[in-house]
Amino acid sequence: MCPSSESFDVLLVGGGVIGLSIAWELAQHGARICVADCREMGREASWAAAGMLPPGPRQENWPRCQAFDQLAGLSEPLHQAWHEKLLNTTGIDNGFRLTGAIYLEDEKISEKLQAWDHWGTPYHRLDAIALADLEPNLAQVQNGVLLPSEAQLNSPRHLEALESVCLKSNVVLKPHCQITGFEKTGSRLTAALTSDSRINADQFCLTTGCWTQQLGLSLELTLPMRPVRGQIVQLDGPRIVLQRIVNCGPRYLLPRPDGTVLVGSTQEEVGFDQGTTREAREQLLEFAYGLCPQLCEFKVVQHWAGLRPGTPDELPYLGKLPTWENAWIASGHFRSGIQLSTGTAVVMRSLLMKQQAPVDIATLSVTRSNAA
Repeated sequence: MCPSSESFDVLLVGGGVIGLSIAWELAQHGARICVADCREMGREASWAAAGMLPPGPRQENWPRCQAFDQLAGLSEPLHQAWHEKLLNTTGIDNGFRLTGAIYLEDEKISEKLQAWDHWGTPYHRLDAIALADLEPNLAQVQNGVLLPSEAQLNSPRHLEALESVCLKSNVVLKPHCQITGFEKTGSRLTAALTSDSRINADQFCLTTGCWTQQLGLSLELTLPMRPVRGQIVQLDGPRIVLQRIVNCGPRYLLPRPDGTVLVGSTQEEVGFDQGTTREAREQLLEFAYGLCPQLCEFKVVQHWAGLRPGTPDELPYLGKLPTWENAWIASGHFRSGIQLSTGTAVVMRSLLMKQQAPVDIATLSVTRSNAA
């Protein structure tokens, strides 16, 4: 194995939205950062995500909220700030737009309303007439809720902007770099190992999404993480037919400013199979056409799948790893990776730089009961 002369303050293993966001946040505070990924940067679950940004609780209500919800509240205003800073620094518009969202009433709407009341999040109940006034192209709709503060971004453009700003911030990016294990001395990690080299660092953080379980074994870490496939269909048509995101249970229609509409998504336990299926495509199109018949005039221009990192309670693992003094994790965000990426970056930067984190993430530790 060839020795390496490179040494960093922090090595992030995994170059998705979480890894790149933490890298940029740390670099802005003067840290020497390396991000290693066995594939291209940001081309897995983050790239495949639709890019919806639901709101979180207002800060004055955080003491009454769980850590996940506080993280959402921290992330929400940061998305606007990051959009502006990324645009000014890289010239790349990540597509951030405050479009608002419609939530169609279902058996779980009362839970959402209770949470929004608890958070201090403004919303408006809509009867069929009011809903038809807002979105006249929706069909057979009775009642719903308008959430004005929900936003969206274009995930691939956001990842491109993050990669660009990391390079401009002197972050060392190592795509196609497979980390196979770690060199250890006592209770500390000293280097990450590849097939022919080593990467030295003072601290190490796993941001490898649904692949974290395999890498964690080399650190005596057993996590019940699994890949959950989500498929999305993109439609393109002659005109804009929806102004807002439309949520119907776990599925949605996400209209983009360019007139395209994303239809998602499935939730499939198929291991690491990233293929798309005709069955899912037909189900998604049936959902889209039933909800908005004018989408029948649109063409299917893309159909893709991504593997979300799932955990038993659908909450991420954040914080220090047991046993090791200088090893950390930020993974398992499931369907909320894009949404929580900005807040996760600030929290992990604080912890890695031995500062007070704005959110207490103790309940998101890998040592919580479901992580056994």
